[in-house]
Amino acid sequence: MSLRTLFRTVALAVALGAAACDDPTSPAVVADIEISPMPQTLALGETVQLTARPVTAGGRLVNGRTVTWESSDVTRATVDANGLVRALAEGEVTLTAETEEVSVGFILEVTGAPAASLNVDIGAVDYSEGRQFTVTATLRDAEGTVLEDRTVEWRTNDATIASVDQSGNVITTGEGLALVSVHHGELADTVRVTVRAAFGGDLLLDERSTLTGRPGIAYLEPTAHATAPTALLPEDAWGASASPDGTRIAYACDAAAPAICVADRDGSDVRVLTAGDAFREAQPAWSRDGLRIAFTRWAADAAPGAATPTDIWVMDADGTDQVNLTADALSQSSPTWSPVLADGSVRIAFDEQAVDGDPPMSRLASIRADGTDRLFELPTGEYLDRQPSWSPDGTSIAFVRTGLGLIGDLYVIDRATRTARAATVATLAGVQQQPAWSPNGRYLAFVSAHQPEFNPDGSQVFRPQVYTVRADGRSVRRRTAGTAPKDAPAWIVRP
Repeated sequence: MSLRTLFRTVALAVALGAAACDDPTSPAVVADIEISPMPQTLALGETVQLTARPVTAGGRLVNGRTVTWESSDVTRATVDANGLVRALAEGEVTLTAETEEVSVGFILEVTGAPAASLNVDIGAVDYSEGRQFTVTATLRDAEGTVLEDRTVEWRTNDATIASVDQSGNVITTGEGLALVSVHHGELADTVRVTVRAAFGGDLLLDERSTLTGRPGIAYLEPTAHATAPTALLPEDAWGASASPDGTRIAYACDAAAPAICVADRDGSDVRVLTAGDAFREAQPAWSRDGLRIAFTRWAADAAPGAATPTDIWVMDADGTDQVNLTADALSQSSPTWSPVLADGSVRIAFDEQAVDGDPPMSRLASIRADGTDRLFELPTGEYLDRQPSWSPDGTSIAFVRTGLGLIGDLYVIDRATRTARAATVATLAGVQQQPAWSPNGRYLAFVSAHQPEFNPDGSQVFRPQVYTVRADGRSVRRRTAGTAPKDAPAWIVRP
């Protein structure tokens, strides 16, 4: 009979009188101790964490009992009060857990030469998000001989940036710096994993001149550090939307009055699509197939805004076949296209409010691209919900919410449940606006002035800048620098 069996036999004999009374209303009597794990071998220098659960004869956990641990030979293996075992010398040793009059033990064999060094095969890596690679760890004894089949433990200090399994397989999951480490007893080594954000594209944004106050469109390749964008269409251009292939840009232009223009991605070959005397246009949005452009239109003798009726129109990408999708006395704006949805449809979401609303309430609506099946994206209209942006996978719509204590916060609709959640884990100061999903759906770009800046004279100022936040609401990072106010971020893929 092994020592482990003997211990369990003794434990059961003690508890025979209580076995029949094993119910939640009777005083609990410990009949056994469940130890986990029960390793058969442990190499020199290795450690293992044991857990002991005092249980009744019926297997019910007995709380409030103190378990003591004991090693039969502390020169071979020690076990501390918390059940941490450390292998010290070769040979067999019995480890015992005891509480009240019950004790359970098992035999552990300590094998092999002690490890003297532990090293990983690479000290630092620099990858974008979503990459997977394997780090190899090598244990050696004092003579330099590689020790095979020894257990090591892999850890990460931030699994939101880089996760690691116990085979050393690392997956980069979020922007930032993570330390991936490997451990064997007191030995350890570390890999510095720098993860760059993967957006699937670059940014277009509005940048207003600090001299004239007139808007222009700028280009920015987002990096880990905030940088100044490069002017692309420097004057009287705003609200860009890129074609799906990244070769063309639609935007609002000042062609005697606001109209829709298109240009190549470098700002050349400008063409005006909608200029005329009867209407004014802005807020172009390119469809996901690149064939059509939605936009906001209002009468030439009125200014756009909540007090003016505006409609959502669509046209072919060359400016022909212009169709009014809403055609009513409401104010609609900020169109955004869905991809092809599960039912095979394509929809355009927009914000909508009554011209004479008091107080002004705005709801998010959507309509099929042919102008049918108009519906609200959320069941109630208690807030001022504006500026929708449809996610690349079609499951979510980001937007800006104001009202009932909110002054302009980012929210996201889950279209499967028709519910909305905050888009950032922590609430940001001030107003957030103009959300735009990155092409790969990992991030939202948006405009915020929640971080103070300082002028050369030391005065404090809050300038609108472009930020990003991960789709899970974490890791808010500033992407733009410079003194010019920023607005209307949009994404453009590289052709």
